[in-house]
Amino acid sequence: MMNAVPEESELTDAAREVDGVTDVFPAPAALADPPETVAAVLAHDLAALSKVYVDEETDAVEALAHVGVDRSRPAPETGRAAAEAIAARFGDGAGVHVTVRVTRIS
Repeated sequence: MMNAVPEESELTDAAREVDGVTDVFPAPAALADPPETVAAVLAHDLAALSKVYVDEETDAVEALAHVGVDRSRPAPETGRAAAEAIAARFGDGAGVHVTVRVTRIS
C-alpha cells in the first residue's frame, strides 16, 4: 500500500536537490488549474507554478516534472536521478508513475 502523497513543494525540493538540476519549470498540467494560475499571476508569484505536478485523479498517482539541467553529466542521467529522487519521497512507490522531462540544458 502506498504512503500518503507528499506535498508538491516537497517533491519539487527533491528534484532541485539533485546534482545537475538547475531549475524546475511549470508543467503544462499545472497551468491548466485556472484558480491557482490566476492567483499566482495576481500575486506576482510565478515561482509558485514552478513545481512538480501531481495528478491523483487516476488509479495510479502521476507526478510530472519539467526540469532544467546543467552539462555536468548527461541530461538523461540527471533526469533519471530526479525521477528517482521524486519517487523516493513516496515511500514504497507502489502505484506511482514519475515522469521527468528535461526542458532546458544550460
